[in-house]
Amino acid sequence: MLIQIHRLNASISLFLALCLNAILILLVVKRSPKEMKVYKRILLQTALVDIALSVLSFLSQDVGISTNGWTLVLSVSQFSDYLSFSAQFGKLLINSWLMVQFFSVFGLCVQFVYRFLVLNRRNWRDGTGQTELARRNWPETELAPDGTGQTELARRN
Repeated sequence: MLIQIHRLNASISLFLALCLNAILILLVVKRSPKEMKVYKRILLQTALVDIALSVLSFLSQDVGISTNGWTLVLSVSQFSDYLSFSAQFGKLLINSWLMVQFFSVFGLCVQFVYRFLVLNRRNWRDGTGQTELARRNWPETELAPDGTGQTELARRN
């Protein structure tokens, strides 16, 4: 019963992932406004990696079990009932799934840093390491002209 629920979940997830990512790819390619051209490659990469992960997850349908420091990865694919997978092909399928899974998880961090640097490119060029928001909201911490050592915030109060 549990395996049938897992297989149904994998089938529905694959269908939704393919449909929604195809819509995202079409929107990015055909309808991107001029301001969003910077994000075009990032969105396409995210959609394509998600499609690859969805297809590999559907084909292998891996279930990980971890207890007492041991990890076991089982493949409960519906294709294993109809086709006799060789051990080599099973290892290739699971390793491919793991590779795309890690790329999907760790690729998001790189995309976040890239987006942050693209959005704040102008603010980081001056060498202060502060964004425009930080420069507007926090006072300078220089000595007062009279040498009292009070910051601008202390002088205001």
